[in-house]
Amino acid sequence: MPTAGAEQMYQALRSLGVDTQLILYPGQAHGITMPSYARDRLARYVAWFDKYLKTAASPRLN
Repeated sequence: MPTAGAEQMYQALRSLGVDTQLILYPGQAHGITMPSYARDRLARYVAWFDKYLKTAASPRLN
């Protein structure tokens, strides 16, 4: 599995001080076919949205 591009992007972001993670799922390429990996990826997406896009006090729409 070619991961060189992902590893280079990860290292570039780290060198710029960007909070980042590199997650490699064994045996998976561009698409994730293993259900446990898909669940893990979804959980990571939700955690990212919660961390960076969720506001502390969301405005209420009436």
